Amino acid sequence: MPLILAALAAVPLVVFLPKLKSQIAALSGGAAKGAGPAASPAGFASGSEEPEYPARMELLNAQGKNLKVVLLSRSATKIRFLRESDRSEHIYPIRSLDPLSRKRVEAYPVTGIDLRQSSVAAEQLSREEIHIEQLREENRRLKHEIDLLKLKENETNRHDTKLRLADLEARIKKNELRILKREQPF
Repeated sequence: MPLILAALAAVPLVVFLPKLKSQIAALSGGAAKGAGPAASPAGFASGSEEPEYPARMELLNAQGKNLKVVLLSRSATKIRFLRESDRSEHIYPIRSLDPLSRKRVEAYPVTGIDLRQSSVAAEQLSREEIHIEQLREENRRLKHEIDLLKLKENETNRHDTKLRLADLEARIKKNELRILKREQPF
């Protein structure tokens, strides 16, 4: 009888041990033996090529000054980050970085600088950049509305939903064209 109880008590450990090893490896920054692939570098989603925000990194500006930052988001021309030394938020032109740092930052997706989440955006962005960010915010809202419509769709409202989805997608494309035109260098 004690042998059966010991075997039953060991089953959960055998089942959960690989997952536990991978979680320990992810927290410690290394790979546990037999736990599968190593943990992905900071800022990179495991199994994907596109890095994710927030990302801790060291950048150099064009004058060679070292910037230790937590990258929060970026637009086509600027990055938004927290400076690690004092945790203050900054918006910085990508063109003011050295070429290697510029390349590293440009590997991150253009998410825009969310005006509602940034305490310094209104002060450090031009009117044109603020307008672009407002268009991006409207697109995020429209995409959210599309997701909600897809969830609420059923047999009785399928035609109306398709018409509304087409209208929302057309508005998103129109905003994206506006953004592209405004981001074009003169």
